[in-house]
Amino acid sequence: RLSVLTKKLKELGFEDHEYMPGQYNHLLCPMCKGGDSDENSLALHISEDGNMASWICFRGKCGWQGSTMALASAKPSYGKLNQPIIKAKKRELTENSLELEPLCDELIAYFAERMISAQTLRRNYVMQKNYKGQIVIAFTYRRNGALVSCKYRDVIKRFWQEADTEKIFYG
Repeated sequence: RLSVLTKKLKELGFEDHEYMPGQYNHLLCPMCKGGDSDENSLALHISEDGNMASWICFRGKCGWQGSTMALASAKPSYGKLNQPIIKAKKRELTENSLELEPLCDELIAYFAERMISAQTLRRNYVMQKNYKGQIVIAFTYRRNGALVSCKYRDVIKRFWQEADTEKIFYG
């Protein structure tokens, strides 16, 4: 398998080299040739069984990546990697759909002990939610005022976030 894989890699422009299965090999990228500095910017990994190779060039101006298998079809996959990735549609959220409520006095006091005022909590739309019989803190993430995500924290400091939502910085 390894000899077949090595032959395929040579056809892709990789130098003749003795590749070690299960190891990362740092090589000169066949696409960008390491740029002006001729750096070994490409990481090539050969699977333990010698059947698969995957690679990525870490030069900012290149980024070539792909994979191929010894016993698969003769075509490597790197051409498919240049196609645009179709992103999953993000959910539209509302405070009602997430069953969010304004903070109770107990949670406002909890934040006050930590020198966080009720005004700051309102400004950042910090809310609460009844989850599995307990009140959890809801940190709402907004873009231009619209709710795009929500992260929760329970009393024992476990965090979780709504799935299929936009990932943005808080605040």
